[in-house]
Amino acid sequence: MSDPASGSNVDGIESFPRSMSKIANTANHMISETLASRALNILHEWVRSESLRKHCYAVADSMKHFAQLRGDDVDLLEAVGLLHDMFCLRAGMCVGLHA
Repeated sequence: MSDPASGSNVDGIESFPRSMSKIANTANHMISETLASRALNILHEWVRSESLRKHCYAVADSMKHFAQLRGDDVDLLEAVGLLHDMFCLRAGMCVGLHA
């Protein structure tokens, strides 16, 4: 038996329209999230060293600045700056390259 006001049935299972609305809202949030914000989340997940994070922030800020000057994709280049050391970090090749 459904309760139209709450959008759920008596068993607490959500009705189809409300479930689809939540999925659509989640998808819209994912689409509107910038590459740079997603890259920042990855950086924080993978990099524990505060000094290496600061290095990545500085590279990202530089790349963002020059992207703005050149009319390039600012969000993309900021994300690239944030994640520029991720491959060598995962492969263990960055040891000693950055303080």
